[in-house]
Amino acid sequence: MKLASLAACLCTVLVPTIAHAGAPIVHHVTRAASPIKVVGYIDEVAWADAARLELGYEVQPGENITPPVRTVCLISYDESHV
Repeated sequence: MKLASLAACLCTVLVPTIAHAGAPIVHHVTRAASPIKVVGYIDEVAWADAARLELGYEVQPGENITPPVRTVCLISYDESHV
């Protein structure tokens, strides 16, 4: 499975997420089980337990609108990278 834009996805998710009631949403991110290689495929062991966040909006080309396709962002970290 190819990742279209890992950098844009990470930037979007790392921005604090606020629920409709104003309370922060907490996302639990686990440490990668193996070294992460950003090559466009998520079949590595490191991505198996990554946090999965579905993005229910887009900011480009639309402005905070429902996206035309489902977008899921995977987040993990190791000793030197998120």
